[in-house]
Amino acid sequence: MSILMKINTKKSLSLCMIGIITAIIYFNNTVPTSKDINCYSTFELSDNSLEPYFVGNLHFEINQEKKKGNANFKGRLNVSHNGQNDSEVYLLKNLNFDIKSFKQGVLTLNNFSLTSNSRNQVSDDIFIERIVDISVKERKIMLSKLGDGYVIHNIYSPILICTPQS
Repeated sequence: MSILMKINTKKSLSLCMIGIITAIIYFNNTVPTSKDINCYSTFELSDNSLEPYFVGNLHFEINQEKKKGNANFKGRLNVSHNGQNDSEVYLLKNLNFDIKSFKQGVLTLNNFSLTSNSRNQVSDDIFIERIVDISVKERKIMLSKLGDGYVIHNIYSPILICTPQS
């Protein structure tokens, strides 16, 4: 009987330690809801051919007090006609949004609006289809702290590592 109690005690202590470690990792990586965010990311998007169709930069800003944010996209988009990559066009767009809520690292965004730089060559429709789908009323993204930067992700988009400008 005492051997069984020792095994159960060890299992209980192990499970307790796993729970404590998980809680420490979770709370250390949760972004404070009062913190403004200003970071940059370089990324590319690929389709089934594994050839990138977008290579560019993202400047991501969140102003908690005003409950506003924006994502500034700059890069090159490959445009294909009849299955062939015929040309590259420049994507220079700013996506503005409101922050409906920010709880435990999850941002709920709404009221999206797009503005374009005068040198932008990509229509809003292509941007929405190939880069960020804002045809929905709300979009949720998750932010996790990583060193002095952030991981930005949701189930529909690639994971971005966003770092402060140095």
